[in-house]
Amino acid sequence: MALTLWARLLLADLFIHGIGGAKYDRISDAIMADYYGVRPPHMACVSATFLMDLPTRAATAESVRRLRHGLRDLEYNPQRHLQPGPDLEPLIERRGQAVRRSIEVRESQPGNRTARSAAFRDIREISASMLALRQGVAKARRAELAQALRDLKENEITRGREYFFALHSRKRLERLTRALPGEEDFRV
Repeated sequence: MALTLWARLLLADLFIHGIGGAKYDRISDAIMADYYGVRPPHMACVSATFLMDLPTRAATAESVRRLRHGLRDLEYNPQRHLQPGPDLEPLIERRGQAVRRSIEVRESQPGNRTARSAAFRDIREISASMLALRQGVAKARRAELAQALRDLKENEITRGREYFFALHSRKRLERLTRALPGEEDFRV
């Protein structure tokens, strides 16, 4: 802010900002008027969405949502995701019985919260036992989700609009300049 204040007071008749700088210059205007006792010089605000030409990761908000949903489904319905085997078969059978009991309790005793909670707890315990036999599956899914979240955050940074204009290639800046409207487009 000090550099902008100096530049506006001593260097230029007109200072051009992006959106962010224009917001800060409201403060600079007040400082110039109150502290220095001068009328602030003019400033203008120009903004263009001009993204850096950087590679992005494959992660999207939708892919993260799908991974979260898949992990939740794995935790609540492991039988849909785990490779069957002789060690899982008895648990899959027990879980099916527990689900049927839960449905019976819900239909025959809808007001019996204790029985419904017990049935749900049985299903969750059996599901947890199934996941314990295939720990690597949940661990791999959590790692995949964590990586997707990191990639999504990296994409937010990569696709940000706050990069200094001089970081863009001259060729791209010239192309943007040619695409801007001319002076005649702003006449009233």
